[in-house]
Amino acid sequence: MAEVSRMRTIAATVKYFKEQDPDTVVGEYLLRKMIKTGELPVVMAGRKALLNLDNLIEYFNGTSIPKEQLEDREELPFEYGKLRKVEV
Repeated sequence: MAEVSRMRTIAATVKYFKEQDPDTVVGEYLLRKMIKTGELPVVMAGRKALLNLDNLIEYFNGTSIPKEQLEDREELPFEYGKLRKVEV
């Protein structure tokens, strides 16, 4: 039987790290920045970004995320996240 990945939202991931280490510097801003620059692969569930918690722990422990996993992810449109003028 295949092992199920522990997928978490950004807020839930930060909460997990705070429970494990109350003095951690891992916060929402850091994770969002790493996602935006492409350092962390995510799975989009609607508007929520889901992180694989086990991969993130390995990444912070010094084990990098395999290149195949980064190359297989879907590219976001260039204008994603920018304000656009709405014609009325």
